[in-house]
Formats: sequence, C-alpha cells, structure tokens
Amino acid sequence: MSNPVSRDDIIRKLKLEYQYPQEDQTARTLDAIRSLFTVWGKDRQVLGVLQEAANLISKHLRIREIGMGLRGPDGLYRLEVFVGYRQETEAANRKLVYRLEDFGDSDVYRGVWISKLTKAYFAEDDPYAKSEEDTFNRPMLLKARRMAEDDTIEGDYFCTNVNGPEGDLLGWIEISGTTAWKLPNAQMVKWIELVACVLGGFLSSSALAAKK
Repeated sequence: MSNPVSRDDIIRKLKLEYQYPQEDQTARTLDAIRSLFTVWGKDRQVLGVLQEAANLISKHLRIREIGMGLRGPDGLYRLEVFVGYRQETEAANRKLVYRLEDFGDSDVYRGVWISKLTKAYFAEDDPYAKSEEDTFNRPMLLKARRMAEDDTIEGDYFCTNVNGPEGDLLGWIEISGTTAWKLPNAQMVKWIELVACVLGGFLSSSALAAKK
C-alpha cells in the first residue's frame, strides 16, 4: 500500500516544475489571451471582463473552481466572480472580506509562495479562518488523503495576485485543482499569471478612466 505524499514533496515538485516547465501550451495561451483582449475592447465593465477571464481559465485548463476578487473603494478585498461553485458556497464566499495583510505571510491563511505572484495553500495546513467552514464546495471530501504528488484534495487552493503598474494589489485569481482532481502544473500557473497581468492592466486603465 502506498504511503500518503508529504507537503514538502508537493512544494518541491511545484517549484521544480515552475523553474523548468516541460509542456508547451503557447498556442492555446495566445488564443485565449487574444480573446480576452477582444472582450476588453468591447466590454468596459470590470465584472464582465473578469467573468470572461474566469470562463477562459475554466475552459482551457479544466479547473474545477475559479474565483476572482477585487479591492473595493474601502481598501478591502472581496470575491466577485465565480465559476464552478455551488450556489450556497458562492453565497458564503461573497460574504468574506480580506485585508491586504491576509495576502502576505498570514498566520491564518498559511501557504507557500511558488513564484512572485502565486501562492499555494494546502489542506494539510488548514489554510482557512475558523468561521469559513461553509465556504468549502465539497465539505464531505475534506478527509480525503493525498496519494500522489500531483493529487489535489478538498481544501487545496492557489491564489495569483493581480497587481497594478506600481505593484499594488488590485485583486486576485483563486483556483482549485483540475476536474481530474490533479494540482495545476507549472504551465497552468504561468498561464494564469499571464491572465493576471492582462487583468492588472485592464483594472488600472479602468480606474484611470473613471477618474477623468
């Protein structure tokens, strides 16, 4: 019988794959980013562009759940766009409010940086506040065991920062594992980071336009 995979094994694999990617998804990435720019040109509504970006991630990477959040006028961060969430889970996540420090090295949301933009959170570290039990999409699967390095289990998630030109955090992209219950690989992370860069430019330009 195989032994469960350790957290350190997963982190080592993710960092290695990020530095030395093997799979070429260039054509798929360019097509998706081109379509995102097309939406940007037609729809100046922020949530419309974010929804299209979330749909692209779901379609091209086959991610089970995608959430996208934004910084509000009060300086706090909230999830605004969802794909793949159950209705009651989406409602619970919409109630969550985050501070800037929650995206750093938080004692509550414990994770590990796998790049400058993306942080991985593993179920073994219990990376949730105690009041967030109703935000799990499949709570009955929380006791599942990870049996391979690329397996994902309920409670895992990845967050990619959406930054402005000055490096300020404008929002974030939050994803679970794939529909095959595998962790996103390095190419997927890079793909999402490219989407995050596009969204950072869009959000910055939208904010500037609103001030004129």
